[in-house]
Amino acid sequence: MIQLLCLFASLFSTSPECPDIGLKHVRGTVEYGRDLPCQGFSASAAGISVSTSAQCPSFVLVTPAHDVPVHQPGCGTYVKPNDTFIDVTKQTYECKTSRFLFFPIGVSCNLKRDAVVAKIPGYSLYACQ
Repeated sequence: MIQLLCLFASLFSTSPECPDIGLKHVRGTVEYGRDLPCQGFSASAAGISVSTSAQCPSFVLVTPAHDVPVHQPGCGTYVKPNDTFIDVTKQTYECKTSRFLFFPIGVSCNLKRDAVVAKIPGYSLYACQ
């Protein structure tokens, strides 16, 4: 869709000052931190093993899909920031051990904090005059 707008705008653009800036879509990403050592209870008897260990990432960084300005020669468009922002969030986790009396009986991975660590500006695309 954006490429068609760029092609259409380039056919009718007569301004030599047009910066030829378009928008490129960037896919969202999810990045995981190192695993936390969530050690639980483990025992074995009579050939039967029981373990309550869990895998827990130290953090998860979520960057949603968004558009970024790029130079596209002959495009005939330009971009301006608009009033929208996309939040980049970082979730941190911790291991939580469940106990019965003093004995560990289970381990879970719990969300400790969910914070916005960056804001990606939104852009609007305009045809050059």
